Amino acid sequence: MSVLGELAAVELERAIAALRALWIQLRGEARVPLRSAFSPELLKPWLPNIVIVEVVGTPTSSRPNSTRSRSRPYVRAIAAGVPMEDDILNHQFIAPDGISLPVRRPVLPCSSDGVRIDRFVVRLFLYRPESR
Repeated sequence: MSVLGELAAVELERAIAALRALWIQLRGEARVPLRSAFSPELLKPWLPNIVIVEVVGTPTSSRPNSTRSRSRPYVRAIAAGVPMEDDILNHQFIAPDGISLPVRRPVLPCSSDGVRIDRFVVRLFLYRPESR
């Protein structure tokens, strides 16, 4: 593909469904899974381009629109207690044929203490829009 290295176009729906299935399995009867349940071995199929994001502070309506839109799936995941996803960087990556390749960002909430959602497992998937 190009300079995108390991960020490669993938079978998007299947890959995200498998990641969500892992989240559901690790959650068990809890509201969200523990962060510690996401071992590197379990996340290996989605490496690289996966990160653990820590919640810092609380979202406020006084933040600029660009910050609010970037944080929207995180805020929604905290409120609902379920994974959310969105497209980001819609025009940053261009395929050799000129097609813009957006990045799909699933945000999977988890907890460090079993009580509050304070971490997220986030994976970035570069894809061709027609593959959705």
